[in-house]
Amino acid sequence: MALLTSFAIPHMPGRRPMLWINATACFLFSAYFFTESESAAMFATMIAGTSSVLQAAIPSRLLGKTLRLRLGIALVMVTISILVSYHGPADFLPMAAVVMARFSETFGSQRMIRYGNLFPTVLWIYFAMMQGLYGVAIGDTLLLLSYLIGVWRDEALRSRQRRILAAAVVP
Repeated sequence: MALLTSFAIPHMPGRRPMLWINATACFLFSAYFFTESESAAMFATMIAGTSSVLQAAIPSRLLGKTLRLRLGIALVMVTISILVSYHGPADFLPMAAVVMARFSETFGSQRMIRYGNLFPTVLWIYFAMMQGLYGVAIGDTLLLLSYLIGVWRDEALRSRQRRILAAAVVP
């Protein structure tokens, strides 16, 4: 269920819907990782979900004014999570993925969220492979493909809009 929810993220029409869907997927993944006794991944996805809720709750017009506060809260949450759940080098991968993805959310742009989740998804794939969670690795690989399709569609739309604007300017 978490994976199916995740597939919708890069195709959502706005920043806030992307973040709400991401939060839902993160909380579902957190429950899954709990059942697999993967505490680092569970805490990482809980932090990611909570962060997405906080980011989504902030209206776009206030993003610039709250940037430092949002980054500070994310840093504190990640630090606590690492202190509580770190058992070995592999546990660092989910946290690194969460930090990178949360940083991309602070820009307040759908485009940055899409681009900002590409490399973290690769980290999740690597983590899943290291932990023997091959179903998760396959699902995350499909999620990476979904993000790439979302990026491609967004770039195609931007290109089309630029051509339309350029054609409208020419007399």
